[in-house]
Amino acid sequence: MSLFAAGTWIAIAGLATSVYGSYQQGEAAEDAAEYQNKVAIRNAEIEENKRLASIDKSLQEKAARGKEHARDVATGRVSTAASGLLIDSGSVRDWEGDMSDAYISDIQMMDHNQELVANGFMSAADAARADGQNALVIGQNNKTASQIGGIGTALSGAGDLGMSWAKYKAE
Repeated sequence: MSLFAAGTWIAIAGLATSVYGSYQQGEAAEDAAEYQNKVAIRNAEIEENKRLASIDKSLQEKAARGKEHARDVATGRVSTAASGLLIDSGSVRDWEGDMSDAYISDIQMMDHNQELVANGFMSAADAARADGQNALVIGQNNKTASQIGGIGTALSGAGDLGMSWAKYKAE
């Protein structure tokens, strides 16, 4: 076998290795992106679970506040009755109305705060899902770039081999 033939085979082997390496680089980029998307989906699930837990906590707090309100009203009525005042008129009624207004205001504030908290968790979940989708797009773009690089390497190598062949034939 001539030196040119041996060199040609070595060049072809090197070219094939380079093209295969580009292909594998693209596959690795895609695999990494798919993994990153799975992580992002899991992060979104965690944020959604936090949102559900915050809603449950808010319901428990509202129930506790309702019990506290009922206890306060009952205690006030017992104290009023024990003192001999009429429960159905005057300042006692005003006091009960004020207690009810405060309770309603507290519940409305709890609902408002819960909505803000829940929206924050939903925003974080949506952002995590978007990060995952972006990772998939970036991975696919990196895979395509690696494949194009491999094609370019193959064409460049083929051109070099062709030039070498032409020079060899001309000698």
